[in-house]
Amino acid sequence: MNKESLANFLTRLHFCNNSKLESIDEYISMKNYILTLSDHKFYEKLREFGLYDKETS
Repeated sequence: MNKESLANFLTRLHFCNNSKLESIDEYISMKNYILTLSDHKFYEKLREFGLYDKETS
């Protein structure tokens, strides 16, 4: 799966816990933030949400 698809998942998961999503701009802003993370920070985010587990790949 490419980085943009994973960023979409992470953004959706982020906002699942936040019922105050007011606009699509807020969603896009969060997605762009995730896409600009360094590879190390990006993979930390994946691990945080349980999406990067080498044993289940």
